[in-house]
Amino acid sequence: MKAKRKSPSRPSSKARATHQTKRVEKAVAKAQARIPTAFHITVVRFTAEEKLEAGCQKKLMVIERTVRGDEDSWHFVLSFDPVVSERVSFRDLVKVAGHEVLHALLWPIADAVQRRGITEKQAEELARAEENIVYTLQRALFGEIRA
Repeated sequence: MKAKRKSPSRPSSKARATHQTKRVEKAVAKAQARIPTAFHITVVRFTAEEKLEAGCQKKLMVIERTVRGDEDSWHFVLSFDPVVSERVSFRDLVKVAGHEVLHALLWPIADAVQRRGITEKQAEELARAEENIVYTLQRALFGEIRA
């Protein structure tokens, strides 16, 4: 009798998450090659708590400043969801990573404006303008996201 072949098992969720972390790190590196900055970006997976927060559900990635603040204004943390990233092509991961890097690049301008004191309405207008600039630059540098 022939030995029964085992069907290939699906990698564990931890192994898949580790693979996705490496994919996102490569995507960030490729995006940074297109947008030369001195930024140091640490890639981490969303925590369970972050996934539960409003606004982080179903998000692919989000870039934030580190807790070091002004001490290290060139260091950022990019959080991502490995479940969502599995369904996204590498090309689109690069585009989304580029989008997030562009946000970090523009934050000093927004910070300078906000330090001068602006109203809530002006802050909303500034946020909309920043998002429009980021999308325009992202499309020019990386193209449209198909996701």
